[in-house]
Amino acid sequence: MAQELSNCLPITLENHFENLAEESPRVKNLHSLWVLFRKDMEDLLPHSHSVYVHYSLHDVTHSRSVILAIERFLGGERIKALSATDTFMLLVCAYAHDYGMAMTFNLIYDALGTQEFLDFLKSQKENEYALPVDELQAVKNLLSYTNDRCKSSATLQELYFSIMTVIQTYLRPSHWKGIERIWNDFGGLFEGRLNGRFIQGMEGIVEICEAHGKSFSDVLKMSIRSDGIVGDEFHPRFIASMLRLGDLLDLDNGRFPRWFVNEVSRNRGLIPKLSELHHKKHEAVSHLLITPKRIEVCASCDSSKDGYEVAGLVLEWLEWLETECNDQISSLGGYCPARLRATTPA
Repeated sequence: MAQELSNCLPITLENHFENLAEESPRVKNLHSLWVLFRKDMEDLLPHSHSVYVHYSLHDVTHSRSVILAIERFLGGERIKALSATDTFMLLVCAYAHDYGMAMTFNLIYDALGTQEFLDFLKSQKENEYALPVDELQAVKNLLSYTNDRCKSSATLQELYFSIMTVIQTYLRPSHWKGIERIWNDFGGLFEGRLNGRFIQGMEGIVEICEAHGKSFSDVLKMSIRSDGIVGDEFHPRFIASMLRLGDLLDLDNGRFPRWFVNEVSRNRGLIPKLSELHHKKHEAVSHLLITPKRIEVCASCDSSKDGYEVAGLVLEWLEWLETECNDQISSLGGYCPARLRATTPA
């Protein structure tokens, strides 16, 4: 019975990689490198919680969800067709793509002391009509403190909240660039095991991971085929495309940590309104199906004011997903019809 159940379980990227490793010593070494890298990333990614307090989870749970979405989209037969290098790069990039959000204490500390951060505060104040109310107040609190510390009326609690809110806004737009630190942080692990072009350049981990935050035209600049790590071939453009798709498909319920959900219910004003709406966006998803031939998403939103705003966020996400699918169909070929539906308030 146990054997029958195991045969029914879908093949995963890790299963496939393990199977390839059993057949070749070179692949076995590459698989060992992946295991070491995964362990290090599992230790580092939780740091994203301490910086992006009001954001959805971008730790290993997100990485695993991205991998699962890719696996569901590819299906067993296409997974079995992947080379060892393709599999290695898919797994590594799924874990590494949000590495820039794992900001350590010293990086945040240094950022707060720069003129660039002060200029950012001033630019935010100049565009105050485009900011949410809570974010604008956070900017005003920090500007008041930096301009005249003695006369600042903000309490310590307000200053703490303001720093958390603004530093998220300051760092988030370029979080995908943080992957550039990977050579410095993981050079000791990779050196002598991977050629430099698999780290940096148009077919390396850095460029592939950065592609999830760039336009699709940047993906098209990548090579379609390239020599792999263990005498095989790999496909950088394909890896980048799957990463983008898997990232977008991590839209199911449960994307926010439990403490966030509890704090929303307490309604003490510590959760920015936009973060609360994004939480409701994920919780509104009532149906999700990802297969090699079909992607279905349904969401249900109530008729309240928040319901309309949440429906707008859902539709924005689905339009983004539909555009991505169409771009990938036209550039990669293959069969990827996306059936996207959202039920909006009547």
